[in-house]
Amino acid sequence: MKGCRDAMPAAHGLTDAEDLDEALVEAPARPREIVVTLRDGSRVTVRPIRPQDAAPLRAGFERLSEESRYRRFLSPMQELSGPMLRYLTEVDHHDHEALIAVGADGTILGVARSVRSRKRSAGCRGGGYRRR
Repeated sequence: MKGCRDAMPAAHGLTDAEDLDEALVEAPARPREIVVTLRDGSRVTVRPIRPQDAAPLRAGFERLSEESRYRRFLSPMQELSGPMLRYLTEVDHHDHEALIAVGADGTILGVARSVRSRKRSAGCRGGGYRRR
């Protein structure tokens, strides 16, 4: 199976991995923050996490039950250490992305995170739409 880079059609003028890397770097920036209205009418801001979010993230962690902490970190976790907080908030937004939902009062309501593994490369799957 070919990887995602191999699936890039030459018709776009991108014929090798180096061209694709340059195109990705030069791509226009996406909106960094959006406001979402929930079903109950409340509004939350969804945005990338920042280092300044360490204190609110720690406060949210402290509100979690012991079981919820265990389920999130897959081990008993009494507190978020300084290095752990830095890992969770000082992300590169390329190989490690984290988006947070923030309430009107500044409380972090949720975090969605994706970390790319450098040990394995994922294939590019087209499912039933391949070659269409």
